[in-house]
Amino acid sequence: MLSNFLNQITPDLTANLLTLSVISRIGKLLEAAPMKKPNPVDANMVRIQNQKES
Repeated sequence: MLSNFLNQITPDLTANLLTLSVISRIGKLLEAAPMKKPNPVDANMVRIQNQKES
């Protein structure tokens, strides 16, 4: 009975651990990568400034 219980739980546990490790890896990559995407608000401010100048 215990082995059946473990057999049911283990795949889920393994999948969850894999998912967690992938998520943490992506998180670390995002932290390490410099943010190149401008903030939408900043982009709008730049557009407004450009319109005023032209």
